[in-house]
Amino acid sequence: MASVPFGGRYRMIDFMLSNLVNSGISDVGIITKNNYLTLMKHLGNGKEWDLARKNGGLTILPPYSSSEAGVFKGRIEALAGIQGYIRESNAEYVVMTDCDTVAVVNYDEILKYHKEKDADITIVYQHKAVAKAQRNNTTVIKLDENHRVYDVVKDHADEEGNVFLDIIVMRKDLLERIITENSARGKVSFTQEVLQ
Repeated sequence: MASVPFGGRYRMIDFMLSNLVNSGISDVGIITKNNYLTLMKHLGNGKEWDLARKNGGLTILPPYSSSEAGVFKGRIEALAGIQGYIRESNAEYVVMTDCDTVAVVNYDEILKYHKEKDADITIVYQHKAVAKAQRNNTTVIKLDENHRVYDVVKDHADEEGNVFLDIIVMRKDLLERIITENSARGKVSFTQEVLQ
């Protein structure tokens, strides 16, 4: 999805990278999966986003969870495959995002909100209508009156809801613990096996 062209000149990943850089995030790791040669050619060394640096900057990470397992099946496996990269990072917080949302996202505001609420995990959603054909492939977040998540629902039946945008913020140490515990249990999906 990241290398899909948009508007003739851009790729889907450009929106995510621009949002991160415009929010002051300059240490970006991209886990590749399919068609990564095209993606690597497009990204180069990250200079277009001011991510060509000796420390931090843009790092393109391999699509393999381990040499025996092959390409990862879900986000937990993908993260387990790059645990060394995560461990070596000096970041206190981690922002995980997919590249399939075309929007301006201010990660500064999300991080500020996350810290103010002293949340374990902050997830970003958009309240919107969901077409019937998309309901089987959409994750909806259920919130209480304090905007705390009390349920994460996949394959919901409602016509509208708080649609999860696959943007997650958490402390790096919590992410490392989640990866270790869930990998040991053979879990692969962050949404279905951690958030739910």
